[in-house]
Amino acid sequence: MTFSEIATTAAVSAFSLVDPRDLDDETRRYYQAGSALTSVLALSTSNPTLRSTPALLRWGIKAGAGAVGWWAADGRFDHWDTAVHEWIESKGSAHPRWWIAAGAAATMVGTFALDRALSRWESRAAWERELEETKEEDLFEPLHPRVREVLELLAPEELIQSEDVQEQIKSATQLAFEPTYDSVVFHVPEESTRLVPFQQTWCVAGVFQRNGVEHEIRLMINDGLLGELVIYAEDDAEVAFSSLNEWPAPSEITLMIESPTPVS
Repeated sequence: MTFSEIATTAAVSAFSLVDPRDLDDETRRYYQAGSALTSVLALSTSNPTLRSTPALLRWGIKAGAGAVGWWAADGRFDHWDTAVHEWIESKGSAHPRWWIAAGAAATMVGTFALDRALSRWESRAAWERELEETKEEDLFEPLHPRVREVLELLAPEELIQSEDVQEQIKSATQLAFEPTYDSVVFHVPEESTRLVPFQQTWCVAGVFQRNGVEHEIRLMINDGLLGELVIYAEDDAEVAFSSLNEWPAPSEITLMIESPTPVS
């Protein structure tokens, strides 16, 4: 729970300790003020979306909550409070107000938990709507220059199908957002000439050194199209790049070409 949620729960619980049967006309006004204040606190804390509401409307809603709290504490609902108080007392409790306060606290905690669940659901629903409305081409961007250089290096002219790879590189785009910089996902038009086998790790890999650790670059082919370019570190060491600009230049890379007799 956040500090504001704890403070609001404590305020509501403390307010619930007051027995309205003991109030006179003067103390009733203080009681009503307390009811208005806790109503506004509870609404503000349990409804984060209220913060994004225009200021004038937000303050109007809070004023309305305060007015309802003031109105509800003028004595018209005291018989309900009395009924709960007497029922708890009939069960042998010497401090019924403590139980009422505990119930108020539990209600607030449950409200906060429900609000979090609803907020997560709303956020996911909004994300899914945005994803559905996003055109596929908007998810991708032009190839980063360093990525293009590495791809072109991995398709030397003397290899079978390298011409098809080079053609795909010309029309390829890359996923616009990557959580890390050790891989890049590609999008290639469906009408492109496909490579065979459709599912394969390309027969050329790139090897380079970074901070004393050997790294290997591998190109994955999916459905005959450029799928993903991935960098692996030797002995499962961490691959740490803060941007694609830190990827190796072609001059840093040694090609490893698969053949019946391995050569480099």
